[in-house]
Amino acid sequence: MSPMTASHQPHQLPVSQRTPYDKQTVKDTIDPAERVQSTESDQYNDGLRTHSKVSSQTHLPSTYSSMGHESERSSLGWRDRLKHFTWAFFTMTMATGGIANVISAVPYRFRGLYTIGCIFMILNIVLFMFNVLIISLRFYLYPYTFRSSFLHPTESLFVPTSLVSIGTILINITQYGLSNSGYWLNVASLVLFWIYAALAFLLSFGAYLIMWSTQTFTIDSMTPAWIFPAYPLLVVGPYAGSLSSYLSPSHSLTLITGGITLQLLGFIVAFLMYGAYIERLMTQGLPQDTSRPSMFVSVGPAGFTATALINIAKNTPRAYGENFMENGVWAFVFVMMIRAVVVGEILMPQKGEDRDEGGWKEENVREHMGSRTRGQARERKREKAESKKKGREGRDEENGRT
Repeated sequence: MSPMTASHQPHQLPVSQRTPYDKQTVKDTIDPAERVQSTESDQYNDGLRTHSKVSSQTHLPSTYSSMGHESERSSLGWRDRLKHFTWAFFTMTMATGGIANVISAVPYRFRGLYTIGCIFMILNIVLFMFNVLIISLRFYLYPYTFRSSFLHPTESLFVPTSLVSIGTILINITQYGLSNSGYWLNVASLVLFWIYAALAFLLSFGAYLIMWSTQTFTIDSMTPAWIFPAYPLLVVGPYAGSLSSYLSPSHSLTLITGGITLQLLGFIVAFLMYGAYIERLMTQGLPQDTSRPSMFVSVGPAGFTATALINIAKNTPRAYGENFMENGVWAFVFVMMIRAVVVGEILMPQKGEDRDEGGWKEENVREHMGSRTRGQARERKREKAESKKKGREGRDEENGRT
């Protein structure tokens, strides 16, 4: 080949760097072997693109599957992540409010401890507002998730945690605000207490009603989270115990009565759940490793109830008065019991709990028992006569043989 001919040959790029236009223009100048290599390279690149697309959409049992998950996680936007912001995030504000509550009850005080408690109280309010904002955005962007959150077998258990967070905030306000504010906050706290008590009863009852109406649980799937719907009731007692020390005796009395009633109602429900949980542990063993931290949820009802009883008992003498059940009250009750026996109000026919009522009459039972007694007596008499007859026949046979 002459130098002139070589200089006029077109410059050939590597196959990987050629554009479709370059491939078309130099198609005739490519060596057949190189043309085969170019075709195989194009097919290989197309195969990689197809494989990458499939890996991002399916779960492959190879290393490409994890690569696909990583790419999917990195490409998931915040709008899509808001869809998975559940009611369970309100347990964060429950715990933060609990820290402020514990700080206020520390017996060994030092300068600055009150400030630390106020910081946690304010942080709890900020976190609660953040949770409300984010979960509201979730329901706004995905409206169907609001209804599904009440029907989901796991997320529905955490719906009451939002109200428990409100209860902890109200308790913190009582502990850190009433001692440094005017009488108006006492009245507002009393009103908020009864509003919270009504909401706690309705939400706990409604949550269990929805669960029992739309879902079916088995004992092997039992977790302490089943107690969460009763948690709003378990905060009423501590709230009443803290608030009653700042109110007048008359208001404190009604507050303590309502608080201890709802508190014990919630504890009874939780106590019944304890039985199912013990059965689950005895028959199925410990839960999975990822679920074992939730076992500490079962400590909450007993802790809340103990705190409520201690605070209420501390403020009960102030609510009932210092001379409650004194000055001859017990003697009066004893004398009235003796009087009831003497005048025939108790321990008399048709005066006690055994009186005839609701169609029930003692005579019917007496007649029935009497007929049974007479029938049994006749049966025993007949058996006795038969045994005597058999005895005589046996003796006659022995005499005949002799």
